[in-house]
Formats: sequence, structure tokens, C-alpha cells
Amino acid sequence: MDINKVLQLRLLKDKFKKISFTENYSVQLVDIFNYKNYISELIKISELMKSEFNWVGIPDEATLHRRFQFNSHCLLWIYNSITIGWAWSNYNVTPYWEESIQELNDKEIYGGGAFLSKRVDRPSNSGLIFYNLTFDYWLNKMDNNCIYQYSDNWNRVSSILSYKNGFDKFNYLN
Repeated sequence: MDINKVLQLRLLKDKFKKISFTENYSVQLVDIFNYKNYISELIKISELMKSEFNWVGIPDEATLHRRFQFNSHCLLWIYNSITIGWAWSNYNVTPYWEESIQELNDKEIYGGGAFLSKRVDRPSNSGLIFYNLTFDYWLNKMDNNCIYQYSDNWNRVSSILSYKNGFDKFNYLN
């Protein structure tokens, strides 16, 4: 990763902007302890990714196993009881979810790798809502005080959604 080609962001718990919504959204934490129960949903998301764009790095089943063995976690994004996306996290900075490039302090989490399928029926604002649910989960359910993430320069949507949730530009990568 070239840190000159990414936007580094930080969200502190007291800056988080909780959003209200009425639709049927939920998230499901998947980690080292339960991921084998969700392997079919995880593979489904990988297949949706492959059908939407050609990108080196879309995880296959073996990659998914390695990610969880490295203690990365995934929040499955569920709309109307259908899994339609995900976001990844780890307690260290790990752009590929399989090896650490930088340690974080206690109560800090690194997140990213978000994907929301365009091939499923969902409201146009669902990306914002899923980002909000994810940040709320990482801060409150997982009891963290700070989220770090980065956004590639070409990925304006991710940075806009992050700013709407309270993130600020903050250089944290060594």
C-alpha cells in the first residue's frame, strides 16, 4: 500500500453520528469462533464481488479461512434477511486481513474492505446505513473508542460515507 495514495481516517467514539432508519437492516459478527457456520454466506459475497468487478484480491474460500485464522472479523450486512455485503475489521492494521503492518492500542480497531452488492434489491441509501451500523457495532458492541480506516484515492464513495458518520482525516499509518 502506498500511503501517499490513500486517505487516512479516524473516528472517535464521541464524534460518531448515529443515523435513524426504519428499514429492515442488521449486521452479524463473524469471527474465528463462528465463521465456519457462515462460510456459505461469505462465499456468496465473494461471488457477488466477482460478478460485479474484476479485481485481484477478491477472497476465495481458502483466503477467507486465512483471514479468520489471523483473527480478522467480518460484519455481514443483511437487508430483509438476505446477506448482501460485508465489512472487515481487526485489532491491528491489516490491509489484506491476513498479516499485520502496524499494531494499534487497546480499544482501537482497524476497519475496511466494505462491499455492498449492486445486484440486489435495496434502498439507495443502504450504503450509508450499513456503514453507520458497522461503526456503531465496532464502537459500542465491541467496546472500542477509536476506528481507523483508509480509503483509496479512487474510492470517493467510501470516504464520503465515512465523513457522514463522523470520521476526520487523520494520518495514523507509519
